[in-house]
Amino acid sequence: MKKWFCYILYAVVISLGGRAYAQTTDPLPGYIWTYFGPTLGAGWASLSSNPIILDFTGPIVHPCSGFSVQSAPGVTQQSIAAPIDGGNDCDIIQSTLRLLPGSTVKNAEAFGGYVSNRASSTGIDQNAAVNFGMITCEVNNCASWGANWIVTGGASNVIDTQTGRKLIGIELDMSAHSSSDIIQGIGLLGSSLVQPAGATGFTVGQLDAQQPVTGAVAKWTTGFSCQDGAIRDACLVVGATAPSGTSVGGQTVLYGWRDSSGIAQNVTSQVSGGGTMAWRSSASGPVEMAFEMDVAVAVNGVGANSPSYHLYLLYSDAANIAKNYSIAVDSSGRLAVGGNGTSPTVVLPSQVLISGMPTSCSGQAAGTLINTTGTVHIC
Repeated sequence: MKKWFCYILYAVVISLGGRAYAQTTDPLPGYIWTYFGPTLGAGWASLSSNPIILDFTGPIVHPCSGFSVQSAPGVTQQSIAAPIDGGNDCDIIQSTLRLLPGSTVKNAEAFGGYVSNRASSTGIDQNAAVNFGMITCEVNNCASWGANWIVTGGASNVIDTQTGRKLIGIELDMSAHSSSDIIQGIGLLGSSLVQPAGATGFTVGQLDAQQPVTGAVAKWTTGFSCQDGAIRDACLVVGATAPSGTSVGGQTVLYGWRDSSGIAQNVTSQVSGGGTMAWRSSASGPVEMAFEMDVAVAVNGVGANSPSYHLYLLYSDAANIAKNYSIAVDSSGRLAVGGNGTSPTVVLPSQVLISGMPTSCSGQAAGTLINTTGTVHIC
């Protein structure tokens, strides 16, 4: 007959099928646990302590567990974790599970949580969460993780020949059932009291960070990917530098590179408060943009005789006043040079090859350029 054991810890009920084992590799004084059974209907046993005190009163120096639930004898934290990262951990509540061939369950989890939320949220209260926790960092040089998972492709740190494995760090399956639902896959917020020395919302680190030389063994194939047909409005949204105000520019996008001396440099792009896109380089000299493709200046309008948009060349005059020249195709199909500068003077090299130019003014309109034996004339 299948036996059921239930443990109560801080008013949380954990229902387990099969046999349950309490195990510790570091005997703890004051170790208290209570189970009741053999069947769920046999009644609830009283806890010998509430709250349950494990008496972790000093430094923890050995791998240990306060409560350990194993799916089978021998399926321990040490048997799973030690070959990968040494298994030098101590867990208040520990659950170990081995999924064997022939299993028919959809998912097998070391921990599971299921919540039915039937309360209207006020924004602050009456919210529901499958998992919630808090961690502090209270002394100099401490390090705290909200979550820290290892997803690995083998039972030990050796190269093997297994095929077809899929390693997924986190998957969030979001399902809207009403057109008024609002979905946020991952939200990064905070309640900071000061500006920290550094704060990165999302980091793609080295895929082979444990190797002596990172980046030499394995790399991510993509750092961020929007799959075909997945996005309605925009794959990436870069907002303004302030939540409100007038003439507020956009936030900066930075592209890093290293120069011939190995010095880190960057090129940034940013929209100004006037709507102008600016590209800037940390290195001396202009930003050179190489387009290995055809580049088109679009039509400004619809229908027949629509001119092109302008290409502006900016400069400052002798009085340090900003000026520009513009190049565009007008509504008659002619290349037009304009702008707010003085009448443009075109400086040409000593030799200019112009093919297809008429050689005579006969039949040509006034102002037409002709080429007579290498000399350009205006009709």
